[in-house]
Amino acid sequence: MFVGGIPIRVNYFIEALMASVVVALVMLGIAFGVIYMDRYGSPIHPALVLMIGAVSFIIGSAFFDSRGADQVRSLIGGGVIALSSTFVIVSIAGSVMYAIYGVNDSPFPYGWETMVSALSVCMVASMIILKFILNQLSALPRSYRG
Repeated sequence: MFVGGIPIRVNYFIEALMASVVVALVMLGIAFGVIYMDRYGSPIHPALVLMIGAVSFIIGSAFFDSRGADQVRSLIGGGVIALSSTFVIVSIAGSVMYAIYGVNDSPFPYGWETMVSALSVCMVASMIILKFILNQLSALPRSYRG
């Protein structure tokens, strides 16, 4: 791996740990964002949600179009990308609001023990998911991997 032209050796264990932590934090962010949206509604104005969806749709459609997908599949892929990325972005924004304001004006009302436990469960789940996805991708022929 090269960073700025400097070769950097990456330890496999550190790489796996960092990937697991990042995916676990995203999973927790989505979970707490859904909790926030259930109690208080969307943390982002609907006009901005539509803008996020539109930009994601255009980027997703262009991505699939550049990969050689026909028009219908490109539009369907763009729609899937738009829905999923909009949901993730709005959920993460909700989790930030949840972290700042919490419930009844107490941030993270569940206590630090519950937060650490939830993070550890999400880390284990994310490692399982990452290993499953990486094994499935390595089984694909090279032509499908891009």
